[in-house]
Amino acid sequence: DELVELRAGLEDAVGGRGRSFLVVGEAGIGKTRLVEELAREAAERGHLVLWGRCWEGEGAPPYWPWIQVIRAYLRIAHSEGLPRVAGGAGAPYLAQLVPELGGAQSPGPSVPPQSEHARFYLFDAVATFLQSRPDHTPLVLIFDDLQWADTPSLLLLQFLVHELRDTAILVVATYREMEARQNPHVADILGALARDGRHLPLRGFGEEEVALFIEGKTGRSASAALVRAVHRETEGNPLFVDEIVHLLVAEGALERWDATVPWSLPVPQGVREAIRRRLAPLPAPCRDALTLASVVGREFGLGALQAACGLGADALLEVLRPALGREVLVRDPRTAGRYRFAHALIRETIYEELGAAERARLHGRIGEVLEALHQMDPTPQLATLAHHFLEAVPAGAAEKAIAYSTRAARYAEASLAYEDAAVLFERALEVLAEAHPADARERCELLLARGGAQWKAGDGPGAREAFRQAADIARRIGDAPLLARSALGFAGEGSRLLWVRSGVVDQPRIELLEEALDGLGDRDPGLRARLLARLAINLYWAPEPERVLALSEEAVTLARQLGDPRDLAAVLRARWIALWRPEAAEERLAIADEIVRLGEQTADRELALLGRRFRIVGFLEHGDVVAADREIEAWAQIAGELRQPRYLTDLAMWRATRAIMDGRFAEGEQHARRALELGEREPEVEPAMRHAVQMSVLQFHRGQLEHAV
Repeated sequence: DELVELRAGLEDAVGGRGRSFLVVGEAGIGKTRLVEELAREAAERGHLVLWGRCWEGEGAPPYWPWIQVIRAYLRIAHSEGLPRVAGGAGAPYLAQLVPELGGAQSPGPSVPPQSEHARFYLFDAVATFLQSRPDHTPLVLIFDDLQWADTPSLLLLQFLVHELRDTAILVVATYREMEARQNPHVADILGALARDGRHLPLRGFGEEEVALFIEGKTGRSASAALVRAVHRETEGNPLFVDEIVHLLVAEGALERWDATVPWSLPVPQGVREAIRRRLAPLPAPCRDALTLASVVGREFGLGALQAACGLGADALLEVLRPALGREVLVRDPRTAGRYRFAHALIRETIYEELGAAERARLHGRIGEVLEALHQMDPTPQLATLAHHFLEAVPAGAAEKAIAYSTRAARYAEASLAYEDAAVLFERALEVLAEAHPADARERCELLLARGGAQWKAGDGPGAREAFRQAADIARRIGDAPLLARSALGFAGEGSRLLWVRSGVVDQPRIELLEEALDGLGDRDPGLRARLLARLAINLYWAPEPERVLALSEEAVTLARQLGDPRDLAAVLRARWIALWRPEAAEERLAIADEIVRLGEQTADRELALLGRRFRIVGFLEHGDVVAADREIEAWAQIAGELRQPRYLTDLAMWRATRAIMDGRFAEGEQHARRALELGEREPEVEPAMRHAVQMSVLQFHRGQLEHAV
């Protein structure tokens, strides 16, 4: 059965062959109970078991299940000596995510705070941290209710699953298929995770299991007729069976049930109706407190609920005592003063009973309570505050909804949760459109912010549309700097593309950049330099080579006058692209040298690698293979420290090129294959096309012309 499969996966992990499982099934089918049994067995064997529970609905901080995992790891490992974040470039990002890790990190290679590869560094740091256990104890990671996980958390899980080979790590995650399907992006990632691991769909109890469950719950055997009736009505759903047995016992029906009259079984219409009947006998103050708790979420702290109910700690515990007695609520064993609904469906059932107006009013009350509780440092609670005030908009909370969703979006972006940021900026825009439709400037700023987050999340079409709308507003209100920022975003600034697509002349980009330049004039030299550089790049394939040179030269001149090394490096890149022609090889090599110096001056290794990329090209153009080999080895050292797949792909490609040039064809083929494998993690580098070109050159030099094309 499923537990047997999970046990076999645990044995593989103990043997250094990491495994992953996705346990899927409807609500109440027993997913959590199954993995709890596995967790209990693993813990009894001395393995380290860490849980990450996803927060139902919105309001959780970015990477919330991972924050729980890492914090639990720190609590357990504290007495044994903390693992170190082994020299990774992601150490600062990881410490930002979990500040308690600040003292556990090793110094890493310097990368800029807004590196386009920042999220890879974070993911790599998490994987390295979890693999660096000092005692090499097997690790079991359990993620519950992935249907509610934020996209960045799922992407991090996907990254870790790719890294499981040769590790003593078992990953088990649960999710409800129906809810997961409602979010296509979540469904896609879960589908990829299922392909990378083992998919375990759960079925309900059979009649024999129902009989055993009733006996275990009541201490007495049930008749075959009663077992058949319960199984028929519940379809074996364990939670539903549990609720029916609760009702049978509470209503005294177990003793008087007549097997010859099957319709006398008091079966509710579905598990939610069963839960309602279970809650009905609770005193009114207890039900009121549970209603407020359901607005907070599946888990809640007594402090927030006290303030919301207006009760002292002792009084609140007395009010909640009947719910604890009926196992509607359970204490959180990990944290004092925290409680959770015994099952997510209990919380959902209570919450769904609220009317729209009451729901908005209570969210507003909870938002106010949390705002007061965390007024000294609201940062960790920004997503939660945004969620409650967004839900409270019908009750008059529009101003706070806009403010907190914008702050939460900026925090999410700084935490590398770009998808979360884009969604929060969109929510702020929706509220702004209803509450302040005339505030064009604020709308423009929010569109620019959303476009930037979408570029980083890889949503190019969405980003372009956001920047196009921002440009329309900036044009309408006559704000030249806003129009310039819109044009830069629309034309690809903030995306991961080094260049424009081969042969592409994107006329809408060019026209918007030209309009922005005309409108800006000489008012903002830094902004003007960036516009000139971006226009030069976008005009590269246009039949205006002299104009491209002039634009890039003006951009460099302005940047040198301003003296900002990062702005200068950006426009020098545009100048290098503008000079991509044989007669300009010397000047391009000089630009490459300057970019390397700027990278070293600012301790920005990624910028230094860009300069070294240009150097390798320049030295090979000049036929100076000794200098090219020296640069490739320098590249290898930095790329090995940063561990970024794109840089390692390029390294394998450079080594394949040099081996083919020297006639070491077998070695060249090996490096080319390595570049193709690494490039699968970075599709933007077009690994298949690169591999095909290198193999054609290799076959040509081997004299196998029939295979060269």
